[in-house]
Amino acid sequence: PLQGRAGQGIPLLTKPYRRAELARMLRRCLDIAVDPAGDPIPTPYSVQPDVERFLRKNPPKEE
Repeated sequence: PLQGRAGQGIPLLTKPYRRAELARMLRRCLDIAVDPAGDPIPTPYSVQPDVERFLRKNPPKEE
């Protein structure tokens, strides 16, 4: 069991979660996707349309 933590620098979305929370976490992860050396990690082309469609339908709400 992770007990609320996944490790340093690893985002964790605990269940149950709302679609808005998922969208916010996904947006945050996509915005800061870097490898341990600090190099950007590109989103695979195969999932980019799905990610963009999801974020259009579920825009993150301001906190």
